[in-house]
Amino acid sequence: MQRIRNWFAQKFSKRVTPACGHVSALVETREIFGELYTDLQLPGGKDGTAKYCFDCPADMAIQCPWCDRPIVVGYDVTLYSPEDQDQEKYLSKPHVVAYSKEPLQLVGCPRMDCADTSMDYAGEWIPDAQGKGHVHRYRSGTEELMQTDAPFVLRDL
Repeated sequence: MQRIRNWFAQKFSKRVTPACGHVSALVETREIFGELYTDLQLPGGKDGTAKYCFDCPADMAIQCPWCDRPIVVGYDVTLYSPEDQDQEKYLSKPHVVAYSKEPLQLVGCPRMDCADTSMDYAGEWIPDAQGKGHVHRYRSGTEELMQTDAPFVLRDL
C-alpha cells in the first residue's frame, strides 16, 4: 500500500505554471466553503495548457443562497426568485450572487435539495476576464419546451 502511495506522490507532485501565472500541482485537494473536494485534476495541466491553477477557480466559487454549499466553475446553476424578494436578507451573505435585482433572481446550485428538477437549470457558472465568474445563461429545459411545437405536458408533482 505504501508503494502505491509513493507512486502517486511522485506522479502527481509535478508542478506546472498555468496561464494564470500561479504554480500548481496536477492533482490537489481543496476545501471550498467548508466542503472538501479531493483529487481535483488540473484540466489541460499535463501539457501546460491549463488556464487556471486550483486557487483561481476556488476564488471564483460562490455560495448557493438556499443551502450555502459551493457553486464552483463548471456547475450548472438555477436562477430562482425568492418568495419574499427581501434583497438584504439574501445579498448580505458575502458570496451569494444575484443574477438580476428587479425582480430578484439568485444564482443557486443544481443539487437535488435546492433545484426542483434539472429542467430548471438555466445557465452555467463560468470564469470571466476579471477572474470573478459569471453566469453563462442558456434556456432551461422548461423554456426549451415552451419554444417548440412538439406536444408536452407540465405538471406540478
